[in-house]
Amino acid sequence: MKRLLILGATPFQVPLIEMAKKMGNYVITADYDLNNPGHKYSNESIKISTVNKDSILEYSRSKKIDGILTGASDVAVSTVGFICDELSLPGISLKQGNILTKKHLFRKFQEDNAFNHPEYFEFDDFSEFMATLIKIKGKYILKPVDRSGSIGVKIISLPLKKEYMGFIEDHFIEAKNSSIIKKVILEEFIEGIEYGGDIFLNDQEIKSFNITNKELLGEKYVIPIGHTIPVRLSQEVQNSIKFSIKTILDKLEINNGPINFDVMVTKDNEVVILEMSPRFGGNGIPQIIKTGTGFDTLKESINTALDLPSEFFKKETSNPAGSRILKSLKTGRLKYITPVKDILLKFPENIKELVYDYKPGDQIYKFDQGNKRIGHFIVVSNELEQLEHIIREIESKIIIIVD
Repeated sequence: MKRLLILGATPFQVPLIEMAKKMGNYVITADYDLNNPGHKYSNESIKISTVNKDSILEYSRSKKIDGILTGASDVAVSTVGFICDELSLPGISLKQGNILTKKHLFRKFQEDNAFNHPEYFEFDDFSEFMATLIKIKGKYILKPVDRSGSIGVKIISLPLKKEYMGFIEDHFIEAKNSSIIKKVILEEFIEGIEYGGDIFLNDQEIKSFNITNKELLGEKYVIPIGHTIPVRLSQEVQNSIKFSIKTILDKLEINNGPINFDVMVTKDNEVVILEMSPRFGGNGIPQIIKTGTGFDTLKESINTALDLPSEFFKKETSNPAGSRILKSLKTGRLKYITPVKDILLKFPENIKELVYDYKPGDQIYKFDQGNKRIGHFIVVSNELEQLEHIIREIESKIIIIVD
C-alpha cells in the first residue's frame, strides 16, 4: 500500500482524497484546520500549514511517504516541489513550482523569454505603489503574488477618481496581507474573453487538453463560478493556446502531471497566458473533464505522484459537461437550502454530482473569493446550449436562505 500525503483538506481536495482511498492507497491529509472536511475521508490527518515547508518535510520523513500531491489551489504547490526535491519523489521541483505560482516570478519568466504578457509592477511598499499609480493610465488588476481563488484581487481604473482615493490604501493592504510573502503585483488588464482549463502530460506528451468556457461573477470581484466544455473557440485559436502552454512547459522542463491554466483571448485572437500552475484546477474542472471526455485527471495525478502505471482512458466521443459553484450573496447563518434529493429528482439525467459544504444552522460567508463557496454541482447534456440552460435551471431551483 502506497502512502500518499495530500496537502489541503478543503472541499476542493475532497474528490482527490476520495479517489486516492478508492485506489487502495494510505492517504494522509495535512491542513492547518482540522475542521476542514477532507480530514474525515483520509486514513490519517495532521494539523500543519501547507506552506510550512520544514514541518511538512519533517512529517513526510517520519511517515516515509511515497508521494505528495495537492490540487485546486496554489498555496501548497511550492511545498510539493520542496518535498519532491528533498525526498527525490516524483513531481515538480521547487523552482518550477515557484515560477508558476508566484505571479511576479511568472511574469518575469514570460518577459525574459519573450512570451506575451501584460505590463506589470511588483510592490511591497505603499508609497512606491502610489508613485507608480500616478504615472500610468488605464485598467489594472491588483493581486497578491502568491494566492489563487481571487483572494485579495481588485480591479483599478487609472487615473483614480476622487471618490476612490480613500479606498486605494485599503485595497493595497488587503492584497498585501493576503500574500504569504507580503508582496503584490499590479498588472495591465487585458481586454478579451478569459478561458480556463487543464492539460495533462506524460513523458512530455499531452494526454489530455481541455479549454473551458469560464463563467465569472461580476467585474467587481472577477471570481470563477463555473466552467463548461467544449470550448467556444476556433480550432486555430485552440491550437495557438496549446502551443503557447506547451512552449512554456518545455522551457521549464515540466514533463509530467496536471497543469491548470487561465488564458485571455483578445478580439484579434491574440493569446495571452494569464496564469499556469502545476496542479489540477478547482471549481469542478477535473469532474467535468471526466464526465465529458472520460479522462480521469484525479486518478492520473495520483498515479504520477506515486510513480504508478497510468491508463489515460478517453471516450471516443465527448459530451458537453459543466460545473457551477453555489454561493451566498451575504454573510450569516444558513437557514435553508433545498434538499439534494429534491434537486436530483428534478434533473435525474443531467446531474452527475451535487455537493453542499454546509447544512442549515452553519455560519456561511458572502461569496467574494473562491474559498467561500457553499457547494457545487456537475452537469452533463447533449448540447452546449442545452447544458447552459440546465445549469441556470438548477441554480434557480436551489433555494438558499441566509439569516
